[in-house]
Amino acid sequence: MEKENSGLSEKIYRVLTNKKFRAKALPSEDTKNLILEKINRKVSEKLPIKLLLAWGGCKNPNLPTDSAELCERATLDNLKSLNEEAVKIYKPGLKIYICPGDGRVQNVNSISKNKTEKYVKTLTDIVNEYNGLFSVIPASVLYKKYSNDFPAFLKRAEQDFADDIYSHPDFEKLVCNAGKNVFHKDLESEKEIEERNRNAAKNYIVYRVAEENAEIFREFDDCIRSFFIKYAPFYKKYIKDISKTKPRLDCVLIFYTGKKGNITQPWQAVGVKHGEEILFLSQERLKNSI
Repeated sequence: MEKENSGLSEKIYRVLTNKKFRAKALPSEDTKNLILEKINRKVSEKLPIKLLLAWGGCKNPNLPTDSAELCERATLDNLKSLNEEAVKIYKPGLKIYICPGDGRVQNVNSISKNKTEKYVKTLTDIVNEYNGLFSVIPASVLYKKYSNDFPAFLKRAEQDFADDIYSHPDFEKLVCNAGKNVFHKDLESEKEIEERNRNAAKNYIVYRVAEENAEIFREFDDCIRSFFIKYAPFYKKYIKDISKTKPRLDCVLIFYTGKKGNITQPWQAVGVKHGEEILFLSQERLKNSI
């Protein structure tokens, strides 16, 4: 039985890392073994394989919509296709927990609480159409649930390494990414725009390290971590032992979001329906249309 389960786990792993869904090279052998451990556990219990999916969401205050819509739906459809492939060889399939970073973007990107609440509600409404495949777990709910821990870890992160972040070898990449999330329509000066991008990038790392150190995701420790972004998380450098994070940050799968042209994440764009196909406005077209 153990040998049969091991063979089945390998097949499920190959589905999860199929090039149709994978956004980068295959995981390392160490990462593969960690992922297989989690798959094996669920297979032995005949339960769905669980994924915890980081979902930025609602990062851009200048988008002409504050609701989840076609872009998110295209991403969910892509993940639904992943589940359909898994079900062909393992009937329990997948269970995917989506964690929009609403509490984080309120502080890092200055997105209003009203907007993030509307975004989470409309995202949840869409998710509910997928027959239980997805569940939405907002970061703000986890902040509140672990409120005795999180503020202390956030303060410690700000004190310990906030200044050092500017010398992080990948910091400029994150600054560039921050510029994609906010169009800065209210700012005229390039200097002001750059300053806001740098502050957002720094604060993002501070918040993510505090989240990991406070273990706000601890109840999802049996999940495989998953992301949409194609680069390793910037904040790993500031966590003493990523093997002790919950779930482990060295056990990660990175997925495509769907067919979105040059749009890399579902919350960065606005979709339009063209027959049965969902098309996406580019960043430049969005800038010009606002």
